[in-house]
Amino acid sequence: MTHSSKQHLRRTQWTIFGLVIVAYMLSFFHRVAPAALSTDLQASFSATSAQLGIIAAVFFFVIMLMQIPTGIMADTLGSRKILGFGCAVTAAGCFVFASAHNVLLASIGRGLIGFGAAIPFVALLRLNASWFAATQFATLSGLTILFGNLGAILSTSPLETLSHTIGWRPIITVSGILTALIGTLIIWFVRDKPADYGLPSPDGAANYNSDIHKKIPWQNQLWAVIRNRDTWPCFWVGFGICGTFFTFTSLWGVPYLMQTLGISKQQAAAHILVMIFCHSLTALFLGRASDRMENRKGLLLCLATLYVVMWIPMLAGLHVFTGASFLIFALQGIGSTSYTLIWAIAKEVNPVQSAGMAIGVTNTSMFLAAAILQPVIGFIIDRNPTNGMLFGVGLLTVVSAFGLIYGLKLVETHGHNIYAKRFNK
Repeated sequence: MTHSSKQHLRRTQWTIFGLVIVAYMLSFFHRVAPAALSTDLQASFSATSAQLGIIAAVFFFVIMLMQIPTGIMADTLGSRKILGFGCAVTAAGCFVFASAHNVLLASIGRGLIGFGAAIPFVALLRLNASWFAATQFATLSGLTILFGNLGAILSTSPLETLSHTIGWRPIITVSGILTALIGTLIIWFVRDKPADYGLPSPDGAANYNSDIHKKIPWQNQLWAVIRNRDTWPCFWVGFGICGTFFTFTSLWGVPYLMQTLGISKQQAAAHILVMIFCHSLTALFLGRASDRMENRKGLLLCLATLYVVMWIPMLAGLHVFTGASFLIFALQGIGSTSYTLIWAIAKEVNPVQSAGMAIGVTNTSMFLAAAILQPVIGFIIDRNPTNGMLFGVGLLTVVSAFGLIYGLKLVETHGHNIYAKRFNK
């Protein structure tokens, strides 16, 4: 590869990454927004805690259902087409949600947003696998989380402050317009593989190849991923660690802090901002460290243990930790990044051409957990207004410990695809 072609490849790689990462940031914004807007939404729709949990959970339920189909489409149709479609659906959902005046319409709007927002992450990881060297995948996953969480950070204190100024409906409407714009740019500029731009592929890139999918039906490839025993520890780690993190930061973290510490909504949102900021920054360094050390499982278990342990002061209601609450949230944010390595592991224990499906199957777990836990915690709070929030945190503690236990069953890939070697393929 000549120097000029390397420069062209590098510029094109990062242009494509940059465009799609904006779509992912917007999807992350919508994922976390209900936490900062919880009291406003509850007042706007005259909703109970359980109904508020349902409005938030619809997003996760739909996004969960879309993970495997998105992986299949990314592997068979390519990421470009489905990204454009996903942005269009997200924009439509924003307009429905922003104009809703009851729980039903709000849920439909959130469902449409979830449908479209399910696509950018899996599609981006599939593009990363095609456009970048295999040894960069975990690093890029961490970078993806870093930028994605910038969208989540905007959904904490900044969103809470802005909503008081202009209201939450105009904010959601503008986000829909931005999503439609970025979808148009993606269709215009993004391509599924370097060859589409006449560029050479980096070493170890898992290129989208329509010929492979014509020879091997996607049903067969999906079944190979599902029946692979090494896929399922990734699934359950995602369920336990990421699912509880999503549940807490995207809805119940702010109400929990307001109730247990008696602080304002803005102060509570600041705690969630700290947690998400530490999560996103650590994810970047974790991915890079994992690639350089060629270690996946060991790093994951260390951070997952920290994450689970940090639920203990949460169970105590934080009262005995007055003054240290920000530190606790920071440490839990750092520990929560452990799950980000399961995407690399899932890709490396399955066939190269099925990277999108492997990531999609794994990703399903995270949103399944949030879709179940958000309304369940809302129901618990409605039934027991005094201690329901702490009971909800207890449930999150148990589920996260379950994820840690399954982490012990992960396969250490050392940063290389081991499917062929492990199963003699």
